[in-house]
Amino acid sequence: MRRFAPLILILLLFGMLGCGEKAVAPTAAPAESAEATPTPATVTEAPAEPADSRPEEVRVIAPRNEDRYAEVYESLYLLSEDKLMPLLAEDEAEHEAGSASYTISLCSDICDSEGNALSIADAAASYLAFAEKTGDKLLASAEETEDGKLLLRFERPLSEREERCWLCSVPLYHSEGSGTGPYKIAEESESELLLIPNEGYWGHAEGKQNVRIIRYLFINSASAQVIALETGKADMALGISYEDAVDFLPGGSYSDLFKALDSYSSAARFLLPNVGKGSKLEDEQLRLALFSSIDAAALADALGGRACSALGNPDSVSFAGDSYQSKHTAVENSTLSKLTLTLLCAESGESRIAAQQLSRQWEALGVTVRLVSSEEESWDLAIVETQSCPSVVQQWAELWNYSDGAKLLRGGLEDASLLNLLESLQKPKTDTSELMEKLQERVYAHGLAYALPQLNEPIIVPSALKQVGFNGQVLLPGSCLYE
Repeated sequence: MRRFAPLILILLLFGMLGCGEKAVAPTAAPAESAEATPTPATVTEAPAEPADSRPEEVRVIAPRNEDRYAEVYESLYLLSEDKLMPLLAEDEAEHEAGSASYTISLCSDICDSEGNALSIADAAASYLAFAEKTGDKLLASAEETEDGKLLLRFERPLSEREERCWLCSVPLYHSEGSGTGPYKIAEESESELLLIPNEGYWGHAEGKQNVRIIRYLFINSASAQVIALETGKADMALGISYEDAVDFLPGGSYSDLFKALDSYSSAARFLLPNVGKGSKLEDEQLRLALFSSIDAAALADALGGRACSALGNPDSVSFAGDSYQSKHTAVENSTLSKLTLTLLCAESGESRIAAQQLSRQWEALGVTVRLVSSEEESWDLAIVETQSCPSVVQQWAELWNYSDGAKLLRGGLEDASLLNLLESLQKPKTDTSELMEKLQERVYAHGLAYALPQLNEPIIVPSALKQVGFNGQVLLPGSCLYE
């Protein structure tokens, strides 16, 4: 998960809209008397409406991803102070310990920005669509019960982190493009996303519609991002590197106009060796030699600088560079110099940058490295990116394609102790801290994976901003408090 400092994090708790005032039928006018003397009509001016003090528009440079719709769509629950708080759900889910099912009542009168009521069938369809889109196979079914509730069944009981992910991260909607949130989509193109207040918002809008227009700018060029901030064409920026944001940091040329929040990516990237029988890296000492030779600081610089732990989360995966560089190995450099490796990675993006940096480091030791991007080719090492769920347990499970009853993991790994740890971590309501420590110790003792440093980027906001609004890890421009 991302962590933000030093500003206050606001976890928005969306309330239910109260009942409207009772309609009053108009009374009949008294019959006119023929003798009545007409009197001049008295015109009473309606009191002037208070001026709308909200900013007309806030322009935000941001990557184009699902976070941009956080004020358009809503989920069943929100996580606040380590507790699940109902949002679209009416109350707590009906769930027995050890069970793999959850029964949930929705709030009444929920409607989207087009006025469509959100039904139980809509909620079930939203869950099925989410599972299909993410490729997560944990959800077995989502359907409406006979008494009009949402029934979610999973393939097995969920761990606490998995439960939070599934109940707090799935957007519900009647039709895609029209959500139940405080903002709605006005325009959308390759370069911009325009959000305006949902005037028919079913919940309490106070504090959630603090700006009249949110304009997301999808600017890919780092220099263009900086120029947009410097020239006043953008008010906030997400996804800009610290190196490019130097003028907006303390002591920078524009530090009087802007301030920066630290943010850590929730995506995790691992270097995974092929340890199957007969593979080049079946040799544990050879794996340890390779991983110990990695210059973690240079790798972090290549990814944007300011290295953090692999998941930017103190409860999560330890940064592998801290563990491997302290190890000693009997493998001589002469052995490494005879090695030829095939490294599987994406064709572009941060994974490719990491692969290129690793190649340069190993080639300096005499290792020949070939980069490939198709899983159909045989590989010795792979850079695997896991980000389907903000759960550390799931990050490890996804890395190895773990599922219940598995004997062989991705990369040809057969390790009974590791499998037992992964199985234990999946059990519901498990205290994962001790198990995670054991799992990481085993991984790093035997060279089973290398957790790459994660990209650490600032969020640039105006200095005059009174409060910054977030829902968990996601910036909400509409909930920021402007001057």
